[in-house]
Amino acid sequence: MNLVLYSGGRARDNRSLGQEVTKLLEHSSKPVLSFIPSDERDMEEDFAEFKAKFSSRRFRFRMVPIHEPLSPAAAKELLSSDGIFLGGGNTFYFLKTLRARGLLGRLKSYVKRGGLLMGLSAGSILMTPSIKTASVPSLDADDNYVGLTNLKAMGLVPFEFSPHYVPSREVDAELREYSARLDYPIYAAQDGAGIVVKNGKVRRVGGVAVFRGGRKIRLN
Repeated sequence: MNLVLYSGGRARDNRSLGQEVTKLLEHSSKPVLSFIPSDERDMEEDFAEFKAKFSSRRFRFRMVPIHEPLSPAAAKELLSSDGIFLGGGNTFYFLKTLRARGLLGRLKSYVKRGGLLMGLSAGSILMTPSIKTASVPSLDADDNYVGLTNLKAMGLVPFEFSPHYVPSREVDAELREYSARLDYPIYAAQDGAGIVVKNGKVRRVGGVAVFRGGRKIRLN
């Protein structure tokens, strides 16, 4: 299983993660990366930012919007990509849309077959057991304007992910309190940092704090 979880930040801030993606795709001479935007608003701008992350590499890019149902041919093309990248945005809306399009299970199967799944912010949270970290910390919470009650995500990893982490007394207190209710850790990543899962092994890249059992354990 190969995954890359981005927090956020500019392309130059994420060079280390981009290098990890290149290594994971070195088996292909010119990999195809498919970008799934979280919604149709700003998707062209988001697609441009996605491509900028890999502008120095010999990748081919395509965008696969899902605000309308995918045709069987489009779904097949998406799932034949060397890598799939889930964009950032509102996590609740994104999960609801992926579920409505029947893509959650298909993306999990794609990963189990050896496909590389990547995500940015909301897209990274979707790989974890639950999207509850979209509401933690409260000062940077996503608005659940779609009224989603089933917050179960793909569950590809045994941890939750909190993007855009900026250490502070208030933020750390909320993450410690939430982690005390979990049986697994929370990885809180600063922008420019993230998580790489290669062949099932988890590795932190850049500034990533670990919260577990009500405690902040460390910061890379």
